[in-house]
Amino acid sequence: MRHAGSSAVLMTLLVLTASGCCYMSSRVAASATTLAPLPLGPTKLLMATIDKGVSGHILVVEATMQELGIIPPGDMMTMYPDVNGLGMQPDTSSPSAAKVYKICFDPYLQQDGNGEYPVCGFSAVWWLDLDAAEAAHPGTVIDKPLVVTLNTETSYGNIANANVALVAHMTRK
Repeated sequence: MRHAGSSAVLMTLLVLTASGCCYMSSRVAASATTLAPLPLGPTKLLMATIDKGVSGHILVVEATMQELGIIPPGDMMTMYPDVNGLGMQPDTSSPSAAKVYKICFDPYLQQDGNGEYPVCGFSAVWWLDLDAAEAAHPGTVIDKPLVVTLNTETSYGNIANANVALVAHMTRK
């Protein structure tokens, strides 16, 4: 039964990537888009909303970014989520404390036979114990909509195009 649900989410995510739309249910939310270009500095990339946080659950957020065609000499960027403004594990001290980094830098990047530059991607998973978050920040997540925002920060280079996907789901402890 769990595998059938996982397949449904995966199929939905594949449709999302093609359509650039969003998916939402009481326990799963997803969003995907293609961005062009990404500005330097902090940017909110995607948002996904789960109807409400439930006690006894963990919120899991998965994100993937695939840069299409790196512009020489390359770039450096980060991504990190927040839920209702709160940071997520592995470091909940602030939303940006759980950043993951991607560095695609090579001053000698060469075009392939089609005149395209290589792609570069990265993925990450974050989590948040909803009971612990509620204890630390009363009235923030339990029985409230869980608005998950995927943030990025480009600190070097130019991001011409990027496919970005975000999935958030609650799972029992």
